[in-house]
Amino acid sequence: MEQPKKEEKPKIEPCEPPTSTVPESSSSAEVPRGSANRKERKRTLTMNSAFAELRDHIPNVPPDTKLSKIKTLRLAISYIKFLMEILEESNDGKPGRSHRNFVADLAFQNEGREKRKRESIVSIIYINE
Repeated sequence: MEQPKKEEKPKIEPCEPPTSTVPESSSSAEVPRGSANRKERKRTLTMNSAFAELRDHIPNVPPDTKLSKIKTLRLAISYIKFLMEILEESNDGKPGRSHRNFVADLAFQNEGREKRKRESIVSIIYINE
């Protein structure tokens, strides 16, 4: 009686570990990262100082008022629109609005937020009923 032949498994030879393209020294990787961090810090400081200067040019905002960047931009836009209206009125020969001053409406952003809150509360009530 013949015994069945066992299948021979192929021999697996150990392979070499993969080579890394990352430099072994961590200090060489930190140099570009440190440079990028410095650039980002400088960019942030430049942006913050530009927003501070823009805030200084918006009239009738109390000095103790903390304005976010988006509020600063919105107020600047409304001030520019106000100035454009004055120019258009003076070009049309209409009496100027010199008796009116620009009013920095600090509440208009909050009103929209409050309205959205009320609407979402009302919709939640309707859904639950």
